[in-house]
Amino acid sequence: MFKSFKSMAQVIVNGSVINGDNIEISKNNIKVDGVDYSFEVDKLGIQIIGDVKSLNIKACNTVKIEGSCELVDTLSGDVTVDGNVNGNVNTKSGDVSVKGDVKQSVKTMSGDVEATMIMGSTSTMSGDIDVR
Repeated sequence: MFKSFKSMAQVIVNGSVINGDNIEISKNNIKVDGVDYSFEVDKLGIQIIGDVKSLNIKACNTVKIEGSCELVDTLSGDVTVDGNVNGNVNTKSGDVSVKGDVKQSVKTMSGDVEATMIMGSTSTMSGDIDVR
């Protein structure tokens, strides 16, 4: 069973603040709770303060979640979660670091994986796996 999040997360994209729960990012376009935002940047850095339900990113340099989330899915970019992930973390290219627990699985093709506990499967084709 997934945790219910009571408040919206604060999303900071290269210094701009957006509030919401469901976040999709594709290149310079960001959709938060169904609303589109555009950013003119070459390097996308994303910081989320608070809990978020789902995070779907096509490409970014880094994403840091200062809270917990249910699902993280990226094609490229390093992922750091300060809390727990109540579902899966998937990335094609990038390191995954979860300071809390991952309730399901972590999968990356190219990158290191570290977490306190991973309750499902863990896989990486080129990287290290460290469960503390």
